[in-house]
Amino acid sequence: MSDVTSLTQNIIRANGLYDWLKDFPWLTGHLGDPHAAVWFVAENPSLAGVRGVDARFTDKSANLQWTCLPGTSSRLWRDAITEAGLKRGHPCDDEGWRCYITNADKELQQVTARNQKKNSSFMRQQAIRWLPVLQAEIDEGNPKVLVALGAQAEKLLRSHPSLH
Repeated sequence: MSDVTSLTQNIIRANGLYDWLKDFPWLTGHLGDPHAAVWFVAENPSLAGVRGVDARFTDKSANLQWTCLPGTSSRLWRDAITEAGLKRGHPCDDEGWRCYITNADKELQQVTARNQKKNSSFMRQQAIRWLPVLQAEIDEGNPKVLVALGAQAEKLLRSHPSLH
């Protein structure tokens, strides 16, 4: 997925966005097996969540995304996909992936500020901005099923004309 990282860096630079990849190189915005048939598509990473995870762990890897902290929605998701056979082994391990998870919008944002901007125009702009990255992931992986994780992720996916 090196093309995805390059595209992400290009979009960050071209749009003058905060370069979270310098501060959080483990935050790739995707995890699992990109060649799996089933893909889950989330909305975008939370700045507060990422900062919290980054401060809590010393051994940092991409597996920190969609963490396995007790009581979190990402832990529930990992438990569910393991139970469904889309991940083998322990839900928290970074192996045994039989699915893939990515963000439709790779931009690391403060949730409160982002929620204040959520309207169809803003969501469409975000979808268009990040379409090249999501499209590169899809082209490389060729998923059979895309599962939106939440209403906003669904709106972002529906904003992508090539995904209809």
